[in-house]
Amino acid sequence: MRYRPICRNIEYARVYRRGKSYVAPQLVLYVCKNRLGRTRVGFTATKKVGHAVQRNRARRVMRAAAAAHLPYDVGGYDLIFVARAATARVKSTRLEKTVVRLLAQKGWTAATAESCTGGLVAERMTRVPGSSGVFRFGFVTYANEAKEKLLGVSHEVLEAKGAVSPEVAAQMALGALKNGEADVAVALTGIAGPDGGTEEKPVGLVWVGAATKAGVWVKKLTLGSRDRESIRQRASQYALDLVRRLTAGLPLRHARALTAEEALAGDAALWASPAPEGED
Repeated sequence: MRYRPICRNIEYARVYRRGKSYVAPQLVLYVCKNRLGRTRVGFTATKKVGHAVQRNRARRVMRAAAAAHLPYDVGGYDLIFVARAATARVKSTRLEKTVVRLLAQKGWTAATAESCTGGLVAERMTRVPGSSGVFRFGFVTYANEAKEKLLGVSHEVLEAKGAVSPEVAAQMALGALKNGEADVAVALTGIAGPDGGTEEKPVGLVWVGAATKAGVWVKKLTLGSRDRESIRQRASQYALDLVRRLTAGLPLRHARALTAEEALAGDAALWASPAPEGED
């Protein structure tokens, strides 16, 4: 479990009493601000859901959904997921399967450019049957030289900003889009640890870039100083979700939008200026 748990009944009662509820067919979510400055999560299924086996499955479904889609830390909030009768009947679908299906429906192809994840996003997509119809290229550009030669990342930007930067993530995504001859591309560059972090760029810092013909988007991830594999898996999940949102035409949360020309220019002023509302 990656999230700090809500354990005591009195804490559950406080969230139910003071929190705001959001009702969906599959579950009810209670959200309440806390004074801890960190996120805590609880999962519950009452006897209304069914017998013990059904209640346990409902909790597993909710935990899996939270692990796949909930950021590691959304701030000082307590979140309680309450199962409903339909929760136990929800079929779990891996994100990569959803991405491949959406790409096929739209007639799009995808390409990836990966540094810290070392091809993990490409591997997850290509494990899905039928992915050969939508997956074009997977670039693993671990070294700066590879980023320059295979993706056309600016040597000057790499020297000035370093490989783990929004400018490089944006240019990696554009390079994968162009050289992979794809409709959508996603790129990752970061520090998966356990070594290599600094005060300015700590372990767990990952920049994710995505590009289509309409523009470029960059998102900053701060995944914490967890183990290397956890950071890689989490980063790949965010990357796939970015492709899902672009393909489905959904809003991109906390992602900065650029034109291709701005991304290629590597203009420091673009990143020094305050992020637009709703972005990191």
